[in-house]
Amino acid sequence: MQDVVLYLTGKNNSEVSGDFLNNCKNAQNCFTSSNLEDCKNCYSIFYAKDCHDYNAWGQKSEQIYECEAIGESAYNILFCNKSWSNIANLMYSTDCFSSKNCFGCVGLKNAEYCIFNKQYTKEEYEKLVPKIIEHMQKTGEWGEFFPSKISPFAYNETVAQEYFPLTKSEIIEKGLKYKEEKSSQDYMGPKVEIPDDIKDVDESICQKILQCEISGKLYKITLQELKFYKKMNIPIPRKCPDQRHKERMSLRNPRKLFERKCDNCEIAISTTYAPERLEKVFCEKCYLESVY
Repeated sequence: MQDVVLYLTGKNNSEVSGDFLNNCKNAQNCFTSSNLEDCKNCYSIFYAKDCHDYNAWGQKSEQIYECEAIGESAYNILFCNKSWSNIANLMYSTDCFSSKNCFGCVGLKNAEYCIFNKQYTKEEYEKLVPKIIEHMQKTGEWGEFFPSKISPFAYNETVAQEYFPLTKSEIIEKGLKYKEEKSSQDYMGPKVEIPDDIKDVDESICQKILQCEISGKLYKITLQELKFYKKMNIPIPRKCPDQRHKERMSLRNPRKLFERKCDNCEIAISTTYAPERLEKVFCEKCYLESVY
């Protein structure tokens, strides 16, 4: 018998699509979030309203657009990064705290009416900002988050590669950075035989270089890690941390929605279960009827 699964994981939701949602109302294409209202394209957000294209945090956040790591009483924040604690009306700013009415600023605290970290009067600020926006509209810069090309990291070494994997050629075609992995296959050090029983392992293993049995990457065991394995009676892992993380991630459904029909009543549903999956995917009504 095929497993029966609910089209999404969550509870107390109304008019939502995504996965791992709780206590949400009218939240579309949202994931791992709770207490959202009128939101779209949000990930890992908690207690937010009227937000769009927003990644990470929340906590009394409202009218947030194209932002990352914004929270703790935030209002009307556009195209900003890592700013929090009673912030309002910020645009294209990063690492700003308890500030409002700032444009293009970095690392400010308790600031107001600043442009590129320079102080202006309220009147000057309200005259200059529209001119800057007009210029950005002409150059095509306005209306989007900071471009990926200014990231100090390559695409394939960020979390983006975990959720939205791309091949090397796809990354390069998009004009993004790609980092070549250093090969560990040429490692000429001694091969370490790892005992099957943790009781047979002593602290000398922390001085040795191990090689992942899957990827070939080199890794080491820290003393603190060894103590944990001994306490929990867990054998030394034969896979490197990156490989273990990759395998854990593969157990999760993708952050992508597929349009399909309930396998029972055939009503249209949006779900992270791809049509070719073997599970029977039910809408909420059919799922509840099947398990209770």
